[in-house]
Amino acid sequence: MGDWELEQALGLGIEGLALLIALIALFISFKAHKTSAVLATSMQETELTKMRIKAKDALAVAKRGYNEVTFECLENRKSWDKKHYASRMTLRAPSFELSDDAKLRRDVNLQAATSIQRLEQEYNKLNKTSLISLESFIGKATTVASTLQSLPQRLEEPNISSTVSWSKY
Repeated sequence: MGDWELEQALGLGIEGLALLIALIALFISFKAHKTSAVLATSMQETELTKMRIKAKDALAVAKRGYNEVTFECLENRKSWDKKHYASRMTLRAPSFELSDDAKLRRDVNLQAATSIQRLEQEYNKLNKTSLISLESFIGKATTVASTLQSLPQRLEEPNISSTVSWSKY
């Protein structure tokens, strides 16, 4: 073999080696791209899961607010019942109409029940694969929770001191 043939064989070997290195680099690049795509999908799923949990938590906070409104209405009714019972001790005809305090309690309870029912319906219809719809729901649930929190403030407490005290007699 002459020098020329040796040089040509060596050149082909180097070109083959360069081609092999390029193919390995291409394969590694493909694998890296595939891994990054899997990682991006995983990150998106993680974010969706986090938002789903936040949405459920926001719904739970609103439900707790509803339970608190219901409890406050019951406590308010007990207070008014005590006052009405004491005032009924005086001899007068019973009234079968709803009192103003009962109407107010009914309205507060109805508003709370309607709000939580609509929120639950919206949650059930919610597209739980969309970050935008999850964020929107969380905002609405937070608004409903704060509205529910303020509802008991509309209830009026009875003036117990104005009831008849039988201990005087």
